[in-house]
Amino acid sequence: MAKKKPQPRKTAPAKSKGKTRADNTKATRKKTTNAKRKSRAVSRGNADAKKGFVITTQRELHQRLPKGHESDWIEFATLRIVSGKLRVSDPMFFCDHPPSPTFDVERGMYRVMVKRIAYHDNPRISRLRAILEEPSSLGLQLADVGVDFAQVGVFDPVVLEEAGENMDIAAGEKMVADLGAIDEFGIVQLGGNDIATMPVAVSGMGDGRYPILELLLDQKRVGVEVVFIGPEVVAD
Repeated sequence: MAKKKPQPRKTAPAKSKGKTRADNTKATRKKTTNAKRKSRAVSRGNADAKKGFVITTQRELHQRLPKGHESDWIEFATLRIVSGKLRVSDPMFFCDHPPSPTFDVERGMYRVMVKRIAYHDNPRISRLRAILEEPSSLGLQLADVGVDFAQVGVFDPVVLEEAGENMDIAAGEKMVADLGAIDEFGIVQLGGNDIATMPVAVSGMGDGRYPILELLLDQKRVGVEVVFIGPEVVAD
């Protein structure tokens, strides 16, 4: 009687690791944003080209800008800092690692405000600040923030990272839509947490790197200021 040949042993396919909610949210944010912001950037870039604002570097841009009229501070939000940390970031990278510039600050309610500079019929946001106490003075440059999607937000990183971990795809899409609806400045809320907010401003002429300066009162840090248009941008 012939012996049966041994059959190869079947093994179950290995299970792939599922993506976390944060991974899905991040992927959704970047995918949706790339399309929306690319369209917006092209549109704005075409308008700028007609006005003569297509420049290759920040220094060239500032050298060629016409004289504009800068407004007083416009307060548009309050920001509660509960962790003692304040982060300045392109909103699309609010929970990326390594993180955007993050600073030790006093806990409390910060006033968030911008200055707008007008070039004929083409207004731009020139400065963004978050401040706890007044009056303040500008201190040294602390860092600079990289911008890829023409916006900068300020927020409590501990609060927003926790909110980001709990965001699903729908919440990520809503965040992207809310960011896309901001023409100059506004507020984005993540999920249902009332303190998970991010005041956001459009970054001057768009993408690039912008200096973050310390705001001081009696030699104590009371906030930070991001400069989009001004001599600090091209200071050596």
